[in-house]
Amino acid sequence: AALESAKSITLRKIQVAAVMRSILSHAFPNATQWPFVGLNGYSETTQQLGSYLSDRTTSMAMIVVVDPEQVDQFETHAKKHYQSQGYPEEAGYVSGLGFGVRRRDSTSDSGYSLDHTGNITTYPTNNTVLTPVLDHSTKGSSMLMYNVHVSSTAVDSILNCSRHAKQQQQSFHQEQGNSSDTMTSPNCSIVTGFKITDNEDIVA
Repeated sequence: AALESAKSITLRKIQVAAVMRSILSHAFPNATQWPFVGLNGYSETTQQLGSYLSDRTTSMAMIVVVDPEQVDQFETHAKKHYQSQGYPEEAGYVSGLGFGVRRRDSTSDSGYSLDHTGNITTYPTNNTVLTPVLDHSTKGSSMLMYNVHVSSTAVDSILNCSRHAKQQQQSFHQEQGNSSDTMTSPNCSIVTGFKITDNEDIVA
């Protein structure tokens, strides 16, 4: 019974995530729009979806991929987005540090450092990117603007899968020429054991 219950909860979480994926992909269908996006009513929508899950502790977050050269512009965008959506004034801020994309830093008085390079992770990676939490089901979440890539191998799994799928699609189109045949869209989503540790890092 416990196993069946766990399966049921996991399935509902996957279904809820699929709904948000569909909403976001249709709201921002062009690659050029990312990472400068932001869904109006994200927090309210995800809270409503979360109410259908039996696990009331579940929260949802929108994480975007930001190249190092985009960080300054992205931070400006995020600050305006929070203001337009009625987020608390302190959203994305850390006392003694200010506003911005950040990572954990045990040598800092605040426990964080601003992260504009994307090259510091707790594991080996070939992806020099930042993946900050832009939106959250809780508007006052301390995870806002935290660079999840620092400690999540799941980010690399998704990025590598997407990159491989793009290469496959390019090869497919070259082989098909002017054919109207289409390639099945890749599924790069994964189910992880995401959790927030005592020091508020996300790990998988």
